[in-house]
Amino acid sequence: MNVNVCVNLELVDPSLDAEDLQVAARNLLKQVKAVDGVEDADLVSVTEVPDGAMAIGGFVVGLLTAELSTTSLQKLGGFLKDRMGATFI
Repeated sequence: MNVNVCVNLELVDPSLDAEDLQVAARNLLKQVKAVDGVEDADLVSVTEVPDGAMAIGGFVVGLLTAELSTTSLQKLGGFLKDRMGATFI
């Protein structure tokens, strides 16, 4: 059985200011949308701000969400690891 899940991705880089971090998030969003099996992906809007998060331009800084099939989780994980050296918590 194949079901869809939502994954939140947060970019963290202390060397970037809020605007640069948001540019990086927009660039990552474009790449995530191209991953096979990703049904939908977008930046997280201000109406969905988690506690302690900053917002800029109507979106939470450095945070995006993706909806994908459970069978595509491994593809997304591989993509993130290859491109960003991402670690998963």
